[in-house]
Amino acid sequence: DHYPAIAAKYAPEIIPKRLVNYLFERMMRSILNRCNATIACSYSLVDYARKNGGRNVHRIPNGVEDFFFWDYEKEAIDFRRKFGIRNSDIVLCFVGNIENWLEMEELLIALYLAKKKTKKTIKLFLVGGRLRTNYVNRIESHVRTLDLGGNIIRVNFVSHNDVPKYIAASDICVIPKNVRDPASYYSSPVKLWEYLAQGKPVISTPIPEVIREANEYVSIASTHAEYLSCIMAFLEDPSHFVEKAEKGRNLARERTWAKIAKAYRSL
Repeated sequence: DHYPAIAAKYAPEIIPKRLVNYLFERMMRSILNRCNATIACSYSLVDYARKNGGRNVHRIPNGVEDFFFWDYEKEAIDFRRKFGIRNSDIVLCFVGNIENWLEMEELLIALYLAKKKTKKTIKLFLVGGRLRTNYVNRIESHVRTLDLGGNIIRVNFVSHNDVPKYIAASDICVIPKNVRDPASYYSSPVKLWEYLAQGKPVISTPIPEVIREANEYVSIASTHAEYLSCIMAFLEDPSHFVEKAEKGRNLARERTWAKIAKAYRSL
């Protein structure tokens, strides 16, 4: 992770964020200068490490567990029935911590606008919860303002073994990270491979790692207009999205943790 930004987020409010950032930048630079080798999971973090004195810097990407590729069709049907989701409904899915490195507001506005443009019911699974900040309260406030209460399914944290079942029960998966936030900008989102392992179409904000690794397998959106365009295009003809996702699934098979572990052992 980009630890200066992470530390600044979780530092007590009484401590100036710029001071925390400065101190952790110095600490990271000191550590990197003393290491024989540095491993980073994204191209952006590799660049960051090199600029801060890292020698012998290597990129080994994040991966996905094998069980994310399993067939969860039965569980998906059960989940949709459990949450009152009809076969004709379209379900979006977000999996992860709901924290302020996200920019979910644009996605919610797109969902609000999509409601007005289609007779189909569109739902959004929010699978996860807060860690330390109150960002989830901001999201809930937006949901109330946009009158989306009937469209949001709040699941909170679940067992990791159940995550692929929620993905399987969805039609589109989203990665609404805030690219202006260093914690997101430098990230290599594991959820990308977890989504693609189930062959699900993905809409992501333009995170450098996603653009560089999987641009041809996902749809990119950062504004509500771009989200809306993707959602409406999927409603009109999902085949193009599904085709991209299936190709992405083949790439995800090269990103299993077993294969990633071999790269670590080799290094």
